[in-house]
Amino acid sequence: MTWFVLLACGSGQETMRSTPMETTVDLRPPAEVAAPVVFSGLAELFPPTVGMPRSIATLTPGMQGEAARALLVEVHRPGIRVIAQRRGGFLVALSELAEAEGVGVALILADGGASLHEVDMSLPTAEAEAVLGELWGEPEATTFDDQGSPVYRWVGQPWTAQLQRVEKKSVLKYMATGS
Repeated sequence: MTWFVLLACGSGQETMRSTPMETTVDLRPPAEVAAPVVFSGLAELFPPTVGMPRSIATLTPGMQGEAARALLVEVHRPGIRVIAQRRGGFLVALSELAEAEGVGVALILADGGASLHEVDMSLPTAEAEAVLGELWGEPEATTFDDQGSPVYRWVGQPWTAQLQRVEKKSVLKYMATGS
């Protein structure tokens, strides 16, 4: 058997008190929260209504594929090649726009490359949603893909624009309105 003895010093008559100390760190939230960093050129790239960036605004659904490819060659970023390849029955011509670094564009050409079917753009995700929402307003429709990411749709003429997250970028897809 073990016995424990507890000894304490003091008279027991005094009340214990604590005194506050000066803080060494200010724990209050900052008075002003900094604005998020936004890709500054993206707002200038798009028109205020649903449509293509100014440099490729002349693209229209069904236009001749050769003319669409010639426009892409004219407006692509120097030093970045224009690549054409076949994918699933379509000819895809892709490059990066000269007016906005990191913004890719892909022309989806049907009928063996004879006519423009669709235009896809690769955009920075966070900035794309914020900028297009500010410029074009609330989307006409919002759905969700299989991974639960939102898909926004704005209807314009002659294009309907659909914004969807794909991995680390967003894809802005232009399809003929009514298709």
